Amino acid sequence: MAAPFEPQPSTLNEDRPRLRGGKGLRIRAVGAETQFIALTRPYLLVGSSDACGLRLHDRFVSRRHLEISVSSEGVAVKLVSMTNGMLLLAEGGISTGSHVTEVSFWGVGSGIRIGKTVLWLEYEPEESERRRDLFGLIGDDAAIDRVRQDIVTWSADRFRVLIHGESGSGKELVARGLHDRSPRHENHFIARNCATLVGSMLEDDLFGHVKNAFTGAVRERKGAFELADRCTLFLDEIGELPPETQVKLLRVLETGEVFPVGSSTPIKVDVRLICASHRDLRKMVKEGKFREDLYHRIADVTIEVPPLRERPGDIPLLVRHYTSMQPNGGGVGWTPRAMEMMQEHPFTGNVRELISAVKCAVQLATGGFVEPEHLRRILKDMATDESSNDTVGVRAKPLKAVIRETIVKSIRRNGGNKNAAARELKTSRSVLTPIDPDHELEDSESSEKRPKSSDQTRDPSKKRRR
Repeated sequence: MAAPFEPQPSTLNEDRPRLRGGKGLRIRAVGAETQFIALTRPYLLVGSSDACGLRLHDRFVSRRHLEISVSSEGVAVKLVSMTNGMLLLAEGGISTGSHVTEVSFWGVGSGIRIGKTVLWLEYEPEESERRRDLFGLIGDDAAIDRVRQDIVTWSADRFRVLIHGESGSGKELVARGLHDRSPRHENHFIARNCATLVGSMLEDDLFGHVKNAFTGAVRERKGAFELADRCTLFLDEIGELPPETQVKLLRVLETGEVFPVGSSTPIKVDVRLICASHRDLRKMVKEGKFREDLYHRIADVTIEVPPLRERPGDIPLLVRHYTSMQPNGGGVGWTPRAMEMMQEHPFTGNVRELISAVKCAVQLATGGFVEPEHLRRILKDMATDESSNDTVGVRAKPLKAVIRETIVKSIRRNGGNKNAAARELKTSRSVLTPIDPDHELEDSESSEKRPKSSDQTRDPSKKRRR
């Protein structure tokens, strides 16, 4: 049964300019599936019936749920069914808390929730608006727009680009954007992280090996450079290369030839190399930790990717985007305070950390809205060391661990009462049913904090004979 609502007309976002006949507008319906329908007619009936212009596959939506009318004054919405209501959502999915029967002026960018589906009113995308998420880089901030412009400017494959930015800021998206705009866009984009392999394993991955090159080399293997012939190779965390590998990489870039491990015969390759690092390579050159000649070989130009904390105005856009990508996320909104908390959080893990926070929040928001209670524990549990950007990657907890630990702590605070914990978390009791608070956190506790068992402290000579 739908939540009770007070029948009242409403005007949403009246400060917006009036729309001329709804021209260039569309409805984006996000629920079990995402649908788009242009507002080209004076009236649009929305419901679960086949007779509706916009049919929704939602069992909580009436057969004839609401009617959308378009005129020179703008877009209006009127509830047809009195069985199920509609809830207003402001921009970013923030709840206004208003259940209404009529919206006299529906503002672009705001939404209406009916059942488990959210209807968004938006402009038909034009070139300027498509840039908002061009190359997968979502945001309106001038800094992220400069990155998009740099991708277009330096996409030609004759330029070797170094991408600098903190972990989780989107360096690989920039690299993929450069590839997609280049003449090699129809060929493969191959990515390798230099921090995940060390020593001979790294060289084997980059340059390959011949058969019998070392113990266990039962067949030859092509390295990343050979696989990327006439393609694009992205080397992330290039600053982690050891000195001996830096020398070999420099030779490949100077000669266009690769020597697989165990071979004295060079292999010609034509590779467009794009590199990235969270470290300041110029500083490493001055400290003697990175070869200056290699630096100039990989950095014809440098693209700086801004950290998320320097563009907090983009956080609502990112939150809304990644909420809609979650299972059933299209029907989840954010309360004003919850959205403020997201904008206030430092996000040392940048967009990667934001995505994890959104996943956790949507999982807990079984009531349809992300509340501050959901975020307080999630953001605290996901916080990383302030020095994380001086290390390779962000040591954030796994998503499932964050959710389960949040639930377990709430159950323990409430003395094992799962009903009380569900009320505190504003989530469904069924989410908490399979969780045993007495055992969930044992695996994550360090061995030093665990009390020694009686068998460990007992004199071995006094152990009971079994």
